[in-house]
Amino acid sequence: MRALGPLAAALAGGAALVCACGNGSSTDQTGGPSAGAIADWPVYGANAAGTRYSPLSEIRRENVARLALAWALHTGDVADRRNSGGRSTTFEATPILVDGTLYFPTPFGRVFAVDPENGAVRWRFDTKLDLSIPYAEPTSRGVAAWHDPEREGR
Repeated sequence: MRALGPLAAALAGGAALVCACGNGSSTDQTGGPSAGAIADWPVYGANAAGTRYSPLSEIRRENVARLALAWALHTGDVADRRNSGGRSTTFEATPILVDGTLYFPTPFGRVFAVDPENGAVRWRFDTKLDLSIPYAEPTSRGVAAWHDPEREGR
């Protein structure tokens, strides 16, 4: 079986941040994804209405048992209980997919931009959260994207 498209994999993997390659929203003659545009998932719930609908059809009842991990990303945001008031961190982020890049935050205030095809980190930003403070439960649930409508090419 071919690997999942980036959106389907991000949705299927969610907090585990598993993802794989393939772009199509339909299948080719081998049952794998056909070439096509990547469908964005630019906000929590897919769109402003929160419909959670995707037209992608790569994950189906007949192939879900054959899904496999394509890549994993370890962010390093694991609490050793000294940095979090005796509690461990909780990864509860909902990734978004915008213009072919998967974005997500981490419990200690970092943001990652990842290639959804192979898991390669395109960039990361560190807010430099003060880890000496005993946070109750370090977590970050999401990020947002904004496009400048006046920017050339949009």
